[in-house]
Amino acid sequence: MNLTFEVRDGIISHNGEDFKAGRNQICPSCGEKKLEAISDRQAAGMPVTLEGCIVRMVDRITYAGRDVEDAIVAGLLDEATIPAEIVSELGKNNGEIVGNLLIDLIEFSKENDGYIGLSTTKNEALAALIQHNYSKIYLSDRVNKFKKQATIALRELFCRLLEDIEKTKRLTAGIDTLPDAMVYQIFRNFIKKINYSEETPNAQIVLDFISGMTDNYVVECLDEIFVPKCIT
Repeated sequence: MNLTFEVRDGIISHNGEDFKAGRNQICPSCGEKKLEAISDRQAAGMPVTLEGCIVRMVDRITYAGRDVEDAIVAGLLDEATIPAEIVSELGKNNGEIVGNLLIDLIEFSKENDGYIGLSTTKNEALAALIQHNYSKIYLSDRVNKFKKQATIALRELFCRLLEDIEKTKRLTAGIDTLPDAMVYQIFRNFIKKINYSEETPNAQIVLDFISGMTDNYVVECLDEIFVPKCIT
């Protein structure tokens, strides 16, 4: 299945919107755009469609509130420490935050033909929430102390999967010679479903596969591949 130009443009132009920069609205880019010549998302510019602009804008909206809820459950954050001005403007949980921001995005975009964006007050509140998340969650000492372990874990998983796929002829039945562990069954199905071309490097395939994993699944894969099991 071939993706349309508009979909591919939306993917490569999906860089997230930097609300800290103060820009509260974006519009589709004009003129000819050669996607094949773009090697850096930073240079991709805005999407060519309003739909692509919506996806770009809502990316951080969907993460901001979700990360707050996850941090509270993990004990990284106390709900009472979230600044009152952010809560009063956006809400106190992920459902309220996403709901209020999406309603605002719809209303703002209806009133500003050709643009996708947020009102100034909601944009500033979201920027403040993201900044709060950085200081209290993403860059917190309790999170950073696991950065080294996480880096090692992902590197080891990547190298092992790459080593195993290099031993096969992945574009033929050879891929079925991968080990029998569940992670390899899922890996085989992933490769067959995507239908990679011969030119696609094995390293890119492994990277694509790992990028779709949740944190818990990474841990599960590491346990399955590297931890010795009892013989019964």
